[in-house]
Amino acid sequence: MFSLRNISDQKLKMALAVEVFGWREVQKNSEGQIVGYPSNKLVEAPLILPDFTGSSVAVSRLEKNPRLIESSKLYLQLLQWAVGDVSDATPRQRCEAILMAFRETCACEGLEICEPWGGTAAVS
Repeated sequence: MFSLRNISDQKLKMALAVEVFGWREVQKNSEGQIVGYPSNKLVEAPLILPDFTGSSVAVSRLEKNPRLIESSKLYLQLLQWAVGDVSDATPRQRCEAILMAFRETCACEGLEICEPWGGTAAVS
């Protein structure tokens, strides 16, 4: 299916936060939650990232993110390829398709993606 299958939910959520939302200082807190600082808000304490991989409501909000507009057609194609009927997709599958589509869109624009677990990677 997707090459993201072998990464944990935690790393997938961190990648979504960094790459799609542009969050900074994304990390796991002492309670095991993924937290970070949104790039578009001034906050004194890190915010908790919603559980996109486990909640249909949260991933539905993610799908409406303005940064995904350019990759929305590719997202739906990837999701349909992965599961057939898009309405049967799990939140995890939807997150994988969102990230893959976003990365592919960035690759077409010649951008680098930021790996939340360290460093950057040129998208090819």
